[in-house]
Amino acid sequence: MTADNDEQAAFKLESAEGNLDSTYFAWSGSTSSDQPIYYRVQSPDFTIEFAHQQNMGGTSHIHAIYRENGNDYGAED
Repeated sequence: MTADNDEQAAFKLESAEGNLDSTYFAWSGSTSSDQPIYYRVQSPDFTIEFAHQQNMGGTSHIHAIYRENGNDYGAED
């Protein structure tokens, strides 16, 4: 990491820690490792989503996102 990355990471971590009382965790699905699941972490600053997909035939894959609220790619001011 460069100094700029370290500073940005420190800022984001401080912000996340400062918003813990306003951060929520949601879970949907089984607790068995071979079943699909979904979870979401929602704070005033960011959203994290993780979805484990289980397809027919045993194929599985994941979808995951990290989104900074108010900082969407391609958004116009």
